[in-house]
Amino acid sequence: MRTMLFERMTCLAVAAAGLTWAAASGGETSIKIGVMATLSDPAVQECFTAIKQNVWSADEQTPEGLAAKEQAEVARLSPIVKEPGVEAE
Repeated sequence: MRTMLFERMTCLAVAAAGLTWAAASGGETSIKIGVMATLSDPAVQECFTAIKQNVWSADEQTPEGLAAKEQAEVARLSPIVKEPGVEAE
């Protein structure tokens, strides 16, 4: 448990170091570019893989990619939820 926590903290520190320049330069676009650049760094990807987390592809990191991924998940999970008659309150 302690090792996993340390690995997660290390992973976040590596990612945060890559984002520092983006935040310093300001602007939403700079931060988006910084996040995508940081997540494409092999060291960051390796770190996330070590703690069993997936880094989405660059296509999935855009608003359109996220929307497509969300729609696919809804399509995949809807039959599982609807089958036993589960409904939202």
